[in-house]
Amino acid sequence: MTRIVVGIPARMGSTRFPGKPLCDIDGKPMIEHCFRRASLSPTVDEVFVAACDEEVVSAVAGFGGRAIWTDPEITRPSLRVEAAAHELDLAPDDIVVVLQGDEPLVFPEMIDLAVAALLEDPSVLVSNLCAPISEADWQDPAEIKVVCDLKMDAMYMSRSPIPSTAHEEERAVWWKQVCIMP
Repeated sequence: MTRIVVGIPARMGSTRFPGKPLCDIDGKPMIEHCFRRASLSPTVDEVFVAACDEEVVSAVAGFGGRAIWTDPEITRPSLRVEAAAHELDLAPDDIVVVLQGDEPLVFPEMIDLAVAALLEDPSVLVSNLCAPISEADWQDPAEIKVVCDLKMDAMYMSRSPIPSTAHEEERAVWWKQVCIMP
C-alpha cells in the first residue's frame, strides 16, 4: 500500500524572511501551524520537518512533531526534504509531498488534491498545485509564476514575470505555484 508522507522544509536563514519557521502566529511558531494542518489530511500517513537549525528541531520536538536533521548547506526546499526522506523507510511507490514551511493556512484538502493525480495515474511522477494570481502579484518576485498548456500541465515556472506579447488581450488568468509538491 502506498504511504503518503509530507516533508516540511525549514531553515532559519531564509533570504527573504530570516527566522521564518519560528515566526509567532497566534502563540505558535509558523512551522507548527504547517505541521498540524498537514496532519489533518486523511491521506497523509506521516508528517516530518526537514530542518538544519537546532532552534527549529527543538521547536518541533516541543510540539510533539518529528524533525529530521539535514545539512545546513542545502538551500533548496525540495532537496532538503529529499535528504530527510532518505532517513525514512520508504517503499518505491510511496509518495513524498513537499509542503513549504511558510504555508500555515494550507487546507488539508489541497494536499489530497495534489496527491490524487499520482495515485490515479502511476505514469504521473510529479504534481503541483497552481492558483490564479493578480496582476500585482505577477510582478512580485516572491510569487512563483506558472505557464500552463491547454491541459493545465505546467510548462514553465519563474519568480520573474513571464513575458509574452502573444494573445495578451486573451489572457484570462495568470497562475502562481501553490507550494505543495508531491
